[in-house]
Amino acid sequence: MLDIIEHLREPEEILKKIRKRYSGKEPQIILTTGNIAFLPIRLGLLAGQFNYGKRGILDLDHTRLFTFYSLRRILNQAGYESWRKEVFQLHFTWRLEKLRWPIF
Repeated sequence: MLDIIEHLREPEEILKKIRKRYSGKEPQIILTTGNIAFLPIRLGLLAGQFNYGKRGILDLDHTRLFTFYSLRRILNQAGYESWRKEVFQLHFTWRLEKLRWPIF
């Protein structure tokens, strides 16, 4: 589920269905999504910015946003007992140059 879960209206239900269908086989999934607690998003909130756009974590098509904690919670609720978290960060210089911050 690479960058899909944030587009689902009820990701908990999909995770439960996968678990139920493959319950005898102990399903393993690879799941990626953006982290809404990502530093540039937090800084934007401090500046009063929370603007949806055509791409990125605030993509207009995203129906759900997750933090590490909230994603772990729905995985646990769907019956997934363990998971490994890996962080892939974007190059900060490139990202910060693309943001338009108001001057304080």
